[in-house]
Amino acid sequence: MLTIYKYQFATDDFPSLYLPKNAKILKFDNQNETPTIWALIDPEEKEKVRRIFRLAGTGHPIQEHFNYIGTSFFLNGQLVLHLFEI
Repeated sequence: MLTIYKYQFATDDFPSLYLPKNAKILKFDNQNETPTIWALIDPEEKEKVRRIFRLAGTGHPIQEHFNYIGTSFFLNGQLVLHLFEI
């Protein structure tokens, strides 16, 4: 049975997470000033894969081949971060 899991990560330019092999990212947002994704996963999937992301502020360079996931506001809207998967 599939389940939605939450994953939080540091505010780095290139964060990475080990997710179950077939995890589907549903949403990126700010939760308590921490970058967070929610992913649909099979909790019984034992194989994990490293997924690398690009967390960029508005105006920062992005490679064309990066896959856009979402945008969220931090620090009461003073910081806007955009998440891409490499």
